[in-house]
Amino acid sequence: MPHLDFSQPPFDVLSLAERQSIRKNTQIRYLAKNESLPAEELQCLYVVIKGQIEQSLDGDFVASYVGSNHADGLNNNDWFDSRRLPESLPKDNQLEHESTSIQPYQFRASEETLLLQVAGDAIDKISAQNHLVRQMLSDKLPERLKALRQRRHNKTLDPASYTNQQEVQQIMLQPVIDVHLLPVHIVDADDSLYEAARIMTKAGLKHVLVRPLHSLEGLNEVNSLNGSDSSQTAQYETGLLLGILTDTDICRAVSDKQDPATTLCQRYANFNLRTIKASDEIGDALLTMTRYRIHRLPVIDKSGDVVGVLGQSDMLAHIGNHSQLISIQIEQAQDLSS
Repeated sequence: MPHLDFSQPPFDVLSLAERQSIRKNTQIRYLAKNESLPAEELQCLYVVIKGQIEQSLDGDFVASYVGSNHADGLNNNDWFDSRRLPESLPKDNQLEHESTSIQPYQFRASEETLLLQVAGDAIDKISAQNHLVRQMLSDKLPERLKALRQRRHNKTLDPASYTNQQEVQQIMLQPVIDVHLLPVHIVDADDSLYEAARIMTKAGLKHVLVRPLHSLEGLNEVNSLNGSDSSQTAQYETGLLLGILTDTDICRAVSDKQDPATTLCQRYANFNLRTIKASDEIGDALLTMTRYRIHRLPVIDKSGDVVGVLGQSDMLAHIGNHSQLISIQIEQAQDLSS
């Protein structure tokens, strides 16, 4: 998953142990366009990876927070603390309004948005020990400015860390075709689950693509006119006509007491297949996988042909095998063997 930018406040003043604690308490949060953070999730600090969040109070616009796709700099990801409440009422009005509860801010996605959600209690534990973090997250502007001045004065970060973080976020803007793609293997919908499992095992994959029954006749007609072989055409068939069958689907068939030798792939394949263009960004692929809770995306070229399958583990490995993360592992190593 994408990592927090430890070169920007308030994360640039964290120790190595504090960074590790933050990572353990961070997860990805997806918001669809016009979806708002529910009240129970207003207990976290959020970093905008991609997209845009609008903050409002009683319908009035307060602020906007954007991801790197809207920022001028590659390492510019806005953050906000959803726990922060509007300014308190003046003291002379407290008695008059003491029975009135303070309305929290509302946070709405103005487009599809990916966030890093950091648990509030993890932030609180670090704030209790790190006065700079506590000041940066303070409700009071003078406290935040004081912390920023002190941060500039006592800056200890290696300037190379900024370059590393820029590279991490630049990876999110790379096309998915740059990631190692899984090979394309296609079976017909009227093939047996046994045949599909045999191909998966031979190829070392956990899925195969499935050509639906209604496309077979049309494909055979085209092949007969062109004099081409159907097995070759299948390797380049448009992803819009294909489905997918996974090892989980085969396990489900077995648990349903179906005979893999006679049960057709058509019965257990999913033909509501999500795809992604080869020119789309890695960040877009992560957004799609998170939104639809899927682990594989067929990659389509300009001609509409499947050029490979993007696996979530391969994509995360591509992001994770990064110089910044490697440097962190070196920093944590106790000896050469580590």
